Amino acid sequence: MKYRIRAQMVAIALFLSFALFSSLASAASYSISPTSRSHTSSAGSSSFTLTVTSTSWLDFCSYSVTSNAAWITLTSEALGFGCGAHTVSYSYTGNSTFLSRTGTITAGGQTYTVTQSGQPLIILPLTCLFPTYSISPSSRSATSFATTGTVNVTDSDSCGWTAASNASWIHVTAGASGTGNGSVSYSVDANSGAARSGTMTIAGKTFTVSQSAPLILCLAPSLTPAGQTFTANGGSGSLAVNYTSGCSWTAASNNPSCIFDVSPTSGSGNGTVNYSVAGNSGTAAGSCTMTVAGQTFTVTLNGCTFALGAPGASAGSGASTGTVSVNASGWACNWSATSNAPSWITVTAGSSGTGSGNVSYSLAANPGAARTGTVTIAGQTFTVTQGDAAPVAQAQAVEYYHAGFGHYFVTGSAGEAAGIDGGAVLGWTRTGQTYTVYSSNGAGLSPVCRFFTITFAPKSSHFYTPNAAECTLVKTNPNWQFEQNAFYVNEPAGGFCPAGTVPLYRIYNNGHSGAPNHRYTTCSTIHDNMVSRGWVSEGVAMCVPGGSANCATDNSGGGVNYNATP
Repeated sequence: MKYRIRAQMVAIALFLSFALFSSLASAASYSISPTSRSHTSSAGSSSFTLTVTSTSWLDFCSYSVTSNAAWITLTSEALGFGCGAHTVSYSYTGNSTFLSRTGTITAGGQTYTVTQSGQPLIILPLTCLFPTYSISPSSRSATSFATTGTVNVTDSDSCGWTAASNASWIHVTAGASGTGNGSVSYSVDANSGAARSGTMTIAGKTFTVSQSAPLILCLAPSLTPAGQTFTANGGSGSLAVNYTSGCSWTAASNNPSCIFDVSPTSGSGNGTVNYSVAGNSGTAAGSCTMTVAGQTFTVTLNGCTFALGAPGASAGSGASTGTVSVNASGWACNWSATSNAPSWITVTAGSSGTGSGNVSYSLAANPGAARTGTVTIAGQTFTVTQGDAAPVAQAQAVEYYHAGFGHYFVTGSAGEAAGIDGGAVLGWTRTGQTYTVYSSNGAGLSPVCRFFTITFAPKSSHFYTPNAAECTLVKTNPNWQFEQNAFYVNEPAGGFCPAGTVPLYRIYNNGHSGAPNHRYTTCSTIHDNMVSRGWVSEGVAMCVPGGSANCATDNSGGGVNYNATP
């Protein structure tokens, strides 16, 4: 979807985006190497390395660099992005005093110290009180191309002198200071514009450089493409500079928090500029620019869009939980989740997030008629329908035993029981134990997750749990296959069952049969007998509306053959 946005709205969106980027990036760690350097009294330049390390997948690894001394000037970018090593470059002016001086640069919160020595103390002859100097030549005419040259200094009294450029395109390359006769070397940058004139001050004398305009005609440059559109994820891109051969150009981001890592920052003639674009965190589209060869290159960032994994969910009248996925179009996209029916729908996890994620919610038991409520997630409506609190149907759970495996199995499905009794699955026989369960969900009930494994083939085994956390954990185990919700039960609270229900004990064979297996029984006598023969009691696992009618009946070996050593 395309949006037409007023300039004011763009500025606001960008400001919010950039503020978020800065707050997220603050978690990165920084180090510099080396931490200090010493320089002579002459003007010069140097650099050090700033290493930015990410401490979170959300980090942008932004950094800033500031000079804390007027005589130290940064020659690299003051703001930047990107994890890894970055070169911080600086220049410093000559120290004309005899005293050393110290200044600092702050990079990523770390301090880099620059120490510059003073002028060497020289005992000059009395004639230096009124020195006489001369330079040769006193001027230079240069073509538009870059060039170098030398100026000779004559000082018959052996007095000290200095040399400095007064123009940004003229550079002293050697002989910034001297005593007696000497020379000064300099360089002149190429000229891509109109004719110009600049000076150097050498031993108090003025040396003039006149540079002509280029002989070539620099036609108007163009960029290909003139702009680029990115998804909310941002990314990286490149553009071609189309310019007359020999004509110089520069490239710089006008919004370093949006467009960064511009490279190269200068060139001549045709060339390619690469850049990176940060992600958009809002739903509104935005734009930012950089200037390349005097032309404006515009980057457009699409706004964030969201989609839910499902439009809604249905649940029984009992208390329950659920999860829905949030699919964001960008890793920096922000969203939130709010229940519009807080009396019975509660957002338990994922009330806010960045990028794609999940929202978990819980439903209170429904004491009355069926009801519908909504949750607003990332601007989308998620509808929850909960059934009424009608009486819940009950069923008979039948227990089976496999003598070859020494394992137990239980089903709450009359059809499945009829199939086993009819020989559909060989080796399984009834133990004579049955108990009542709920065949559908209801208020206060929990589904019993049924899992199956053949990891220990030829033996197979089943496992049952009403605990949502335990069910979720077992689902992540590749050795266990989730089959279905076997039936519904109440969960015990503190080991005790609610009124109207009886405890269903869970006991574990402790792997004695060569494969894990559990037995579930409402009979405390069977529970105690199994434990006495080496099975491990796991307490009250569930609460069911009715227990076994005959705890004395156990056809799994007459209560003796539990395939375990007592």
